[in-house]
Amino acid sequence: MIAVETVVRNPKNLPLVYGYTVSGGRVIGKGEKVVWDLKGVRPGIYTIDVAIDYGRGFVDNPKSKTVTIIEPACDPPCLCPAVDVVGGGEVQAGENLEFTAVTAGGAQDEIIYKWTVSQGEIVEGQGKSKIIVKTTSETIGEVKATVEIGGSDFCSNCEPTAFETGTVVK
Repeated sequence: MIAVETVVRNPKNLPLVYGYTVSGGRVIGKGEKVVWDLKGVRPGIYTIDVAIDYGRGFVDNPKSKTVTIIEPACDPPCLCPAVDVVGGGEVQAGENLEFTAVTAGGAQDEIIYKWTVSQGEIVEGQGKSKIIVKTTSETIGEVKATVEIGGSDFCSNCEPTAFETGTVVK
């Protein structure tokens, strides 16, 4: 869509009627500001003409502008890496748990790792593929470690999260 604004000198402040003609697409709106919608047109050169009516009919020489629609560049196929989390296991309260994100396939040049845990504290590795989670003597039960991966090459349809659980016993 292209915003079109027609500027006319109108010192007598007469009411104006704007007439738009396009060789492709359609005009949305009326008046001095309209939108030229070219959605769905094939590559090529297209023209928009505007004529002004000051109350005595449209002027004979409409103003024209052209645009060129080109074939869009093809995006490379989206390759999502698979992600899984390993580790966890069972530890005594007060011991550390380790979790590792394992990725395979897809664009892995600049993977960003964001970890969250259901209990305990990440004491090492936030932003990396491996974390260490500190537990306390009061920590008991399951600790769920979830990783969300991302990066500049990721597509919107990638499944970016995985999790694993560990168990803390007394």
